[in-house]
Amino acid sequence: QVTSRQSTEDRGQKSENRKPLNSNDLELKERWILSCLNQTIKEIDRCLQSYRFQEAEEKIYEFFWHQFCDWYIELAKPVHTTSYQSPVTSHPKPAGITQDVLCYVLETSMRLLHPFMPFISEEIWQKLYATRYTLYATRQIEDLLKVNINSRATISELRPDSLMIADWPVANEELINKKVEQDMGLLVEVIKTVRNLCSELNIKDFKKSKLILVHFPKRLKSYLHYISRLTRIKNIKCQSKKPQKAISAVVEGSELHLVFENTNLCGERKRLQEKVEGLRREKERISNRLGNKEFLNKAPKEIVEKNRIRGKEINAEQIRLKNIISQL
Repeated sequence: QVTSRQSTEDRGQKSENRKPLNSNDLELKERWILSCLNQTIKEIDRCLQSYRFQEAEEKIYEFFWHQFCDWYIELAKPVHTTSYQSPVTSHPKPAGITQDVLCYVLETSMRLLHPFMPFISEEIWQKLYATRYTLYATRQIEDLLKVNINSRATISELRPDSLMIADWPVANEELINKKVEQDMGLLVEVIKTVRNLCSELNIKDFKKSKLILVHFPKRLKSYLHYISRLTRIKNIKCQSKKPQKAISAVVEGSELHLVFENTNLCGERKRLQEKVEGLRREKERISNRLGNKEFLNKAPKEIVEKNRIRGKEINAEQIRLKNIISQL
C-alpha cells in the first residue's frame, strides 16, 4: 500500500536517516498479520509437499483476501492521516511502520500467489519495485524480523529481475503467535457482531450510538480504536455493569451492549417481526419439500443437501432475530 510514487521515492532516499524498527514499535494489527502470514507460509509448504495444490491455493486466498485485504488494510487506513497518534506505541512515525508492513506483506504474498496466478502476481510485483521504497521497506521488516539478508548486497542482487526467480518465502516460527491471533480474532468478532446488529436495526446515525463492553479483556482496552474505526461508533466504554436498556450479544465471554439514545426502534421491531414471519414460511416450504419422498428420490443429492443446509441457516437466523426483538 503506497500513498504516491513521489512519497515512496522520498522515503526510499531518506531511509538512511530513519530510526531502525524494533518489536516494541509494532501494534497488535502488525504482530497479527505477520503471524498469519508466517502461519500461511508454513501451511502452504505442507500442502505443496504433499501435492495438495487446491488446498494450498485456498490457504493463500484465505490469507490474502480475508485477513490482509478485509482487515489489515482497513485497519491501516486511518494510520496514514496526519493527525494519527498511536495509543499503544511511542514511535513518532506509526504510519511509516504500517506502510512498511503493508509493503512487506504484499510483496511476500505475491511470491506465494505466483504459482497459482503467475501473470498478475508478476505485474504487481514489478509495479512494487518501480521505486526504491519497496526494497527499503522489505529490508526494514526483514531486519526487524531477523531474516537472514546480506546487508552488503547491491539493489540488483536483492531484487531479482523477475518474480519467477525470486526466493520462495520461508516461515519464521518465532513470529507465529497464537495468543496474538486469538486477541485479534476477538476484536474481529466484536466488530462483526456490532456491524450485524446495526445492520439488522437499520442504524445509520452512529453519533447517537454507544457501545458498552462488559467482561472485556483488560489487555485489549488499548485497541478499542480498532472497533471504533470499523464500526463508526465513537462512544465506546468498558465497564463492569451492563446498562439497563440495550441490545446485547455475547462474543467469547465478552458482553456487547449497544445503546441507541433518542432513537425510536418501534418501527424496526415490526420490520424484524415481518422478517421472522417470512423465514417461518420459507422454513415451512423447505420442511414440506424434505418430507416429500418423491422429491428425495428424484432430486439431485446436492439440491437435497442445499435445502437441508438452508433449513439449518433459517433456524439460526430465527433464533438470532427473536433474541434482538425481545430486547427492543
